[in-house]
Amino acid sequence: MPLKIFKKEFRVLLIGDYSGVHYEIAEELRKRKVNVDLLSSGDGYKNFESNLKIKKLIIIPLKIRYFSEISKGILDYSGLKGLFTFFINLKLINNLKNYQVVQIINPIALEDFGSIANYLLLKKIVNNNEKLFLCAVGDDLTYVKYCLDGKFKYSGLNSLRYAELGGMTFNYLRVTAHSLRYVYGFFYRKLNDYVLGRAIKIIPGASDYFLAYRGNTKITDIVPFPVNPANFLHPVKTCYPVKIFLGIQAGKEYRKGHPFFLEALKLLIKNYGDDKVSIKIVSSLPYSEYLQMFRDCDIFLDQCLGHGIGVNAALGLSAGKVVFSGSAPSFGECTKIITIDAPPSVDVIYNQLANLMDNLSTIDDIKNQSYKYALKYNAANNVVDKYLDIWVS
Repeated sequence: MPLKIFKKEFRVLLIGDYSGVHYEIAEELRKRKVNVDLLSSGDGYKNFESNLKIKKLIIIPLKIRYFSEISKGILDYSGLKGLFTFFINLKLINNLKNYQVVQIINPIALEDFGSIANYLLLKKIVNNNEKLFLCAVGDDLTYVKYCLDGKFKYSGLNSLRYAELGGMTFNYLRVTAHSLRYVYGFFYRKLNDYVLGRAIKIIPGASDYFLAYRGNTKITDIVPFPVNPANFLHPVKTCYPVKIFLGIQAGKEYRKGHPFFLEALKLLIKNYGDDKVSIKIVSSLPYSEYLQMFRDCDIFLDQCLGHGIGVNAALGLSAGKVVFSGSAPSFGECTKIITIDAPPSVDVIYNQLANLMDNLSTIDDIKNQSYKYALKYNAANNVVDKYLDIWVS
């Protein structure tokens, strides 16, 4: 299928980023000579590039125990930090005009802005440009509420029953406080209602988000997460020691269910030994460095409290790995179960890993299936074709 190419005056503005989704879309659009701008702050420590950068408000911490964290929390949750950040970027924001398509990565399009400032930003965007689209990925009011209401069988947000792994209850409360603000925080509901009212279409990136939004008439089919062609790797034949990779995002270990993986890996080492299994665990690396860490692995552990193929799982599939992640009911060909379903159970995860350890040919078969699946559904050119179809329809 030939690449869709649009005339140069077709202008696209992408606001915010989530694990490089908008970065990859922008890169692919530029290959097609589409006039595209990406406004972002880099998605935290992942440090994704963008041609329009948000200036960040620098808060000098006071060296008083706990006071610094408390004061930063107050500035963030009250929206004051976001408002200050909005005003130091006002000149840039006022120039965001005359785009045919604007897509935001989330109702909280820019994390540094908070609720009030994102509302002010999007009011300007809607008034000065043509079409607004919402890319439904990551935490927002709709998704978090769906989790809290217990609509999923399990999630990292709706249960304290995983306290079996020591310290889970405390850490659960700590890491989910940030997500709970979308439902209970000041002005977030007003922002969410405004975005859902103004967006022409809501584009879910995985089954999790499709399930949360499927009652909304503006929802489209799932558009999978894009992977850069440079990140595709042909699978290689598996031999001992079987190489297993786990990438941990500091602060989200319990949200992703990583302790279940860690306990299962301990059992695997104990029962198979270093000559049969090799384990690599990394934490919170910049994106470019992270991509190099799993190139030689055979099995890629993503998460066990999710219900769809997220960005991390898509990277593992495109690199031709056996991916352990959450699975959801199929909503079309692009969501068929291709990953190993990893529930929050040490025993189940261990038994799945042990079965693979005893059957290297099965690992090779799954690797090839993973690669072919990602090539069809996650290759950036195919994904961007889907976005363009939605934008111009």
